[in-house]
Amino acid sequence: MKLIIHFKGGLGNQLIQYSFAHAVMKEGDQLINDTSHYSLYKKRIFFLKALSHLQVNVFLKGYLLVNMYLRIIAKRLYKKGWIPKPELLLRNYIDDETAMQALSIKHRFKYIFIDGYFQEVPLFPDKRKYSLVKHLNTLLPAEDSLDNYQLIKAVKNPVMLHLRCGDYYSNTTVQEIMGVCSFEYYKKGLLTVTENLKEYSLFIFSDDVEFAKRFFGDFSNARFIKGDIKNPISDFLLMRQFSYAVIPNSTLSYMACMLSTFDDNKVVLPSPWFNNSQQFLLGSKKGWVYVAK
Repeated sequence: MKLIIHFKGGLGNQLIQYSFAHAVMKEGDQLINDTSHYSLYKKRIFFLKALSHLQVNVFLKGYLLVNMYLRIIAKRLYKKGWIPKPELLLRNYIDDETAMQALSIKHRFKYIFIDGYFQEVPLFPDKRKYSLVKHLNTLLPAEDSLDNYQLIKAVKNPVMLHLRCGDYYSNTTVQEIMGVCSFEYYKKGLLTVTENLKEYSLFIFSDDVEFAKRFFGDFSNARFIKGDIKNPISDFLLMRQFSYAVIPNSTLSYMACMLSTFDDNKVVLPSPWFNNSQQFLLGSKKGWVYVAK
């Protein structure tokens, strides 16, 4: 069976979508990647190609691309109530609404079309996660991030805080869906992850460092690291190096913590993840704590 995945979003979402496809895959299945979204939406890039171990070198084209978009369009028209449910087109089409059923899919289609963000689905078969972490451990961030990398590795008990700005503050639609984490959330989160530490070094990641310095004015001992939203791979690799972290509702830092170099990392994450849902993103590890955002 061939699984055709319609990638979209940033690096965190791409890793989730890739992981979901592998959760659905059975032995002998082939993954085919549709990256056409990034030809239409220029604000994001398909970052996974930079992580060669992920084997994303087969891309969707021709009639399969048309088939994928037929299903995407048909589902949207059906949800608007403009057409009856197109059973034939959607029987082998997986999106967020049908994701849980897809994890136990038994019928073997020639093709499965996958299109979603899958942020409320438990993922990561253990073997696949171990293989991915093992490979990521061999990678280093870009040269201009090596000083931070070496410092994180050198200090005792490094702690990460991630403040995502960008569209979380500038886009009202994103604000309505995601919401932003308050200063009280970060303050309580920091107290939670450091409660048993006599000393620690604080690193604050943000795509808007000047705003972060004002936002975290009380944290004068922190080292601020400017994130690169256009190429977040180095940020992701740096974020993996922390055993203590307080993260916002961002898939980038979530995936960095989920694929951390530490099996027993302690992480605080916000609840609820989405403003309109009480469900938590993907799940968590032992020792992770949810705090009201």
